[in-house]
Amino acid sequence: MDARFDSRIMHNIIDQGPHTMKLRILPHKGDWRCANVPRIALQFNVPPITHIEPNHPGKRNLVDSFLEVSQDNVIVCAIKKAERDDCLVIRAYESFGMETKCDFDLKFLKVKFSANFSPFEIKTFKILSSGEARETNLLED
Repeated sequence: MDARFDSRIMHNIIDQGPHTMKLRILPHKGDWRCANVPRIALQFNVPPITHIEPNHPGKRNLVDSFLEVSQDNVIVCAIKKAERDDCLVIRAYESFGMETKCDFDLKFLKVKFSANFSPFEIKTFKILSSGEARETNLLED
């Protein structure tokens, strides 16, 4: 039987029709932590957005980092403007299930701070206009 999927018809059964998917095989030694699977999966599923900038005079390096994190198992999942003020908000989580002390370095703002993460803990930090980093809750209170 050769049937075609008609997208104009409401079907009672889900997952019909063509699907597009990506697959990555990651051979590695040791367990998933040794291969840093959470970070590689994030990079695979959410590729970076590139922006081509034209030549212009400037004092900054050709390549630099906005934020550096000292531990591979701490993943920054959001950098954004705060909801209620002009502060910067950084949200990160520990991805290996282990206690971790992590250093954060916001190079352009010249702000450095450290945080201790429990296994799989999510933390939110508010960078105040004074340059102080303060841990806050998910609602940024």
